[in-house]
Amino acid sequence: MVKKLIHIFDYLAKNFLYLLFPQQCTGCGAKHTYLCRECLSKISYPDYSKQDNIFAAGSYKDEWLKKAIWILKYRKGSSAAEPLAELVFQRIFLEGRIKNPDEFLYVPVPLSKERMKKRGFNQSEIIVRHLVEKLCLEKEALAADALVKIKETKAQASIRDYQQRLKNLEGAFAVKNPEAIQGKKIILIDDVSTTGTTTRECAKTLKKAGAKKVIAVVAAK
Repeated sequence: MVKKLIHIFDYLAKNFLYLLFPQQCTGCGAKHTYLCRECLSKISYPDYSKQDNIFAAGSYKDEWLKKAIWILKYRKGSSAAEPLAELVFQRIFLEGRIKNPDEFLYVPVPLSKERMKKRGFNQSEIIVRHLVEKLCLEKEALAADALVKIKETKAQASIRDYQQRLKNLEGAFAVKNPEAIQGKKIILIDDVSTTGTTTRECAKTLKKAGAKKVIAVVAAK
């Protein structure tokens, strides 16, 4: 009975949010998508398309892209993950910046249990799932729970000092099943990279557990 009530509440809350924030393109206002194909193609490229082994598909300075990510993370607009995955697919893989995608294991940057409970989903995981489908890879290519966040930390965006950012994430991540990633080449997926601290800490954790190579891919930088 309790589960049924929770399900009903979630359904009503989601539809209420759709009324407040209807699904429409952040660029042109077209309905039924948060980024239409045409506007997606106009998203600004980042200043550095690859930096510190982090590949970025778009620039976070782009208002259309920034708003789509904001809707995904803070307004429970999980449907915004699909066009973000499409942006990554087109600009990172179709443009050949990463070759032989079938040779990699795909791992999302995890959320802490508290953040996951509050948000209801991991936005990076949803992006990864769409990306794996677009790449036509086997379901085994996705290792959604390989990496876990074991420590609640402050939001990186709220910390300006670089050294404090590093300290904030020390020991925050762990590999759940080391045997699953040993000797594997891994593509780590996140929505946004600012200083690269989060993805570097995740990469360090994966390599320490035996990963052969780790490349980070983000929708925006």
